[in-house]
Amino acid sequence: MNPDAFLPSDYISQAIQVMHENPGAAVVSGKLLGYNLQAMKPTGKIDSAGVFRKWYGRWYDRGQGEEDQGQYALIENLPAACGALMCCRIKALQPFGENIFDPDFFLYKEDIELGIRLRKDGWKLIYDPRLFAYHCRGWGGRAEVSYNLRLTAARSEVLLYRKHPERYFLWAYLKLFLVRVFRL
Repeated sequence: MNPDAFLPSDYISQAIQVMHENPGAAVVSGKLLGYNLQAMKPTGKIDSAGVFRKWYGRWYDRGQGEEDQGQYALIENLPAACGALMCCRIKALQPFGENIFDPDFFLYKEDIELGIRLRKDGWKLIYDPRLFAYHCRGWGGRAEVSYNLRLTAARSEVLLYRKHPERYFLWAYLKLFLVRVFRL
């Protein structure tokens, strides 16, 4: 859980119940809703309803920035869960020892990489909309993302596809090129 995530009082008990309902799940996650820390109120927008991948390889938080109107209301398997808030089964993480998150990832994509390893080990990652919490995306709200952070994110995506080769590696290298050369 990130320090800028806030849970309803019954979140943990509900997450445990979802784990009991899904014995093959390594991770359970729900809908993360935006929260404006300066105004001290929910934004009414979705922050993440699971992490998915576009056809060309770009990973994204489903629903991010959309007004929450009850969409993404089905329980389903996820390709990856947003690392801001994941409830994990200890038994699934034990084989990784102290390195649950791969230490090669300084920032960005470490949650996706963990999800890939867990799924390769036969575990499921479950999205259950009965679980919801709030996420601020940084202590003061996320402003324009700096070049250095965009570069770190692009490097992490290349690293992800180096560790888990897939046809999407071209996307990762193109993204890194665009950030380095055009500072996009």
